[in-house]
Amino acid sequence: MQRFDLIVVGGGSAGATVALVLARVGWRVAILERGRAALREVGETLAAQAGQALRALGLWEDFCRHGHRPAYARQSRWGSDEVFEQNALYNPYGTDFHLDRARFDDWLLAEAEQAGAVVERRASVRHVAWSDDDRCWAVTRDQEQRGVLKGSTLVDATGHSAWLSRRLGATRSTYHGLVGAVRWFRGTREEHPILVEAARDGWWYSAPLPDAVRVAVWMALPHHRAGRAGKDAAVWSECLNAAPFTRSRLEGATPLGPPRTRLTGPALTDWEDRRPWLPVGDARFSLDPLSGQGIRMALESGLAASQALSGLLSGEARALERYRAEGLEEFRKHAVLRRDVYRAGNRWPDSDFWRWTTAAEPSL
Repeated sequence: MQRFDLIVVGGGSAGATVALVLARVGWRVAILERGRAALREVGETLAAQAGQALRALGLWEDFCRHGHRPAYARQSRWGSDEVFEQNALYNPYGTDFHLDRARFDDWLLAEAEQAGAVVERRASVRHVAWSDDDRCWAVTRDQEQRGVLKGSTLVDATGHSAWLSRRLGATRSTYHGLVGAVRWFRGTREEHPILVEAARDGWWYSAPLPDAVRVAVWMALPHHRAGRAGKDAAVWSECLNAAPFTRSRLEGATPLGPPRTRLTGPALTDWEDRRPWLPVGDARFSLDPLSGQGIRMALESGLAASQALSGLLSGEARALERYRAEGLEEFRKHAVLRRDVYRAGNRWPDSDFWRWTTAAEPSL
């Protein structure tokens, strides 16, 4: 039976980051990665501020050599009918980047592997249990893998679902949850920048991707008719007609399949830290997709988690408690800012969507 200092369940940006940092300092690390989904990833823009985390990892120069295209501008049609543009010249962190997301995640995972982490791909976790006798976690993999790994510490990097955290008894709370109706297109007429466009029943996000592909995402309430756009192409088209700038960018493009539904929105995991485990990235807390900061947050969360686990190993009794408290405070700040931004975009005071998203957040 294999024994590790750390087992990371999930091999996305956050999980790969914490594994990379701790493998570099000699930890025996295993990453259980279930494999890439057939569907494309929605998060494909790296915020400029994320460059700080990549520099802290010593990966910035290598990232720049990978040829991800700079995003020199963002556009929004939010608080009025006009389209406003934010130019990278006014961003102290530089430019955003349009990512080949699968290649980016695979690169981080490969860096962790090169640092010494054992990466098991297509590994599905069936059971996780803590042993007081051995003072370790026992993680049972799927039947094909046939085996149990033991680890002194455990990290949940299972994304927005926080599957592992909930399995371990943590509380996962969603605030003003949204449903995203995602669709990819090929052959758009021009290379447009990222655009966010508000409408009566939700808002649109669209961005260019590699290989002349563009993604368009409609955000709406799950219980509203507009929230069925991911399962009903007619509703999708109806919602698109209410967003003239987004619609114009997709004219002449060929859809790469029907719309797909993704649950999203701010969510927070609260857990007891008596045992040596913690959630990271979206499993720790998820931001509103309007922020465009998901990948940056995943990298920074991975760095913070590695620091907390190192502190735990060094005998800092409050290391995990501090990590939990800092995450809660960051999420609270995000909730306040999110509410104010949605209020600034509310041009339809009689709309269910805008009444819902601009309501005060529940007590956190």
